[in-house]
Amino acid sequence: MAIDKAMELNPENLNFRCEKILALIEYEKDSPDMAKMEVEQMIDSYKSQKDWVFDGEPVTDGVFVDIVQDYCSAFFRISSEKSYSAALELSVRMNKLFPKESVFVDNMGSYYLLAAKDYKKAVKYYKSALKLNPSDELARKHIGIAEKMIAAKKSRKK
Repeated sequence: MAIDKAMELNPENLNFRCEKILALIEYEKDSPDMAKMEVEQMIDSYKSQKDWVFDGEPVTDGVFVDIVQDYCSAFFRISSEKSYSAALELSVRMNKLFPKESVFVDNMGSYYLLAAKDYKKAVKYYKSALKLNPSDELARKHIGIAEKMIAAKKSRKK
């Protein structure tokens, strides 16, 4: 594959790796196994890869977090069981690498809200995200949604 050759010749250029991941997401659709594997490899090599560049600029922690979050968002948009699981697994991995980033805790909450329908667990993750980032409006909004779902479940049981 030409992109693999470009990555081999320019291992510091994250753009090629990102283009490959985007192509795999588009190709795999509901079952993004190869795309997830590529993102995992990128995450695993991040701390040891100090010379990466993206769009000609050095890759900072913030840029890297944004790049991976874009893939997590793409997996959520696909809305399949496997894509939700991929977003969760990548978010857990990134949370270990960047424990102060609320966005990956939000993602874990979103997995439980959307895929697992475990609304209590979703609320727990969103509240954890708010502890990390008290101005996290997404977490606030999703807590409200999850709490409405919990109330609706309770009223159906009556």
